[in-house]
Amino acid sequence: MKSKVMVLGIFGVWVILILAAFFRYALTYDPFFGTTKNVVYRHQIRGEIRDRYGEVLAYGSSPRKYPLRQAGSPIIGAANSEIGSEGYIEQKYAELMIGNKRSKLWYLLNQSDEGYPLKTTLDKNLQLTAYKAMNGNKGAIVIMKLDGEVLASISTPSFDPNKMSKKYYAELTKSHDRPLFNRAIDGRYAPGSAWKLVIAMTLLEKNSRGKAITCDGSLRVGNKEIKCMKPHGLVRDMAEAFTLSCNVWFMKNALSELDDDTLGISFKRFMGRAMKKELGREDIALSAIGQGEVLVSPMELAMLAASVGNKGMTPEPHFTKEHLAMTKAMDKKIANKLTEMMIMVVKKGTAKGLSDYLKAGRFVAAKTGTAERDTPDGKVNTAVLIGLAGRSKDKPEIAFSIVIEEAQGYGGTVCVPMMKEILDYYFSKGKR
Repeated sequence: MKSKVMVLGIFGVWVILILAAFFRYALTYDPFFGTTKNVVYRHQIRGEIRDRYGEVLAYGSSPRKYPLRQAGSPIIGAANSEIGSEGYIEQKYAELMIGNKRSKLWYLLNQSDEGYPLKTTLDKNLQLTAYKAMNGNKGAIVIMKLDGEVLASISTPSFDPNKMSKKYYAELTKSHDRPLFNRAIDGRYAPGSAWKLVIAMTLLEKNSRGKAITCDGSLRVGNKEIKCMKPHGLVRDMAEAFTLSCNVWFMKNALSELDDDTLGISFKRFMGRAMKKELGREDIALSAIGQGEVLVSPMELAMLAASVGNKGMTPEPHFTKEHLAMTKAMDKKIANKLTEMMIMVVKKGTAKGLSDYLKAGRFVAAKTGTAERDTPDGKVNTAVLIGLAGRSKDKPEIAFSIVIEEAQGYGGTVCVPMMKEILDYYFSKGKR
């Protein structure tokens, strides 16, 4: 009798221990935010992701479908039972799309429940247009409203989220092209002459328009010979130098009027990456033309353009409707002056491929940039374009940036035609 009681007692203890272990597992809240490899993904029921007009960008759970395919990732991302979640929106806003998250057992008992839909600021058709305009080039495009609402964010090479599996994910992680890397947000590039906006702003803040110089096509700083696009001859003032994109003018005036402390304060407003504390003459010269210590993301470049369009106020980029305060980056008068110079770049300078829009009564202001980069195969160009555009000739509506890696040309020859394709759509078919 005692042996039976002992056996039953041992059996009862094991039953209690097993049940306790099960309920501890089943009833414990299991956070997943920010976890790419999420083992309980099969219990997550996500709502749809939609664009600003209600167009569906992602739907379903097993499997989840993505109508934009490569055009939408990695900004939308991919959520899959085999790999968890990948990409920006699927990870950052995951908790907003999943219903009452309490426990694993809750998920098991509520498989028919739907998640919450997420309405983003993206414009599905503008996203498709921008992706098409990239035409297979490696790089990024960002288009945002002046309040920071991101309308389109392209990073290429991309991936097809509908094909996501462990095998496909492994192939993506090993790819030399890094398709999972979000170049628009996380990429860091030398912006070239597009950064002359910041140098011009810094000079204007010192109540300086710079001095006239003669450009012979290059400038020697220390042991380094830094070239201009071509010999410009006499360059009389900042506006002329900005329109011609004269490197020599900006380098000479930066070297004579700006120091590393002043540049550091200005650059910090638009560049998340910290520079080294002490800049030599070569560093200052290269920084004046958007190279050397200057590395920014395409998103930061779009924010720079938006700051000019906002009369000096910098928006915080966002992908859902949020009320976010802006920060002051520059004086309104300086922003107006920069806008005037950017318009002249479109009228007479390196972005004159966009000048037809001005003639048609549209608003377009831009600055091109080109930065040389050393690679094992030799020097390659990073082509850049940033700017503002609007349907009314007096009112900018959007800010944009384009960055192309390993470009076969310059900002004016590579990026301007891409932006023209995007603006053709925006002005003729884009919704207000």
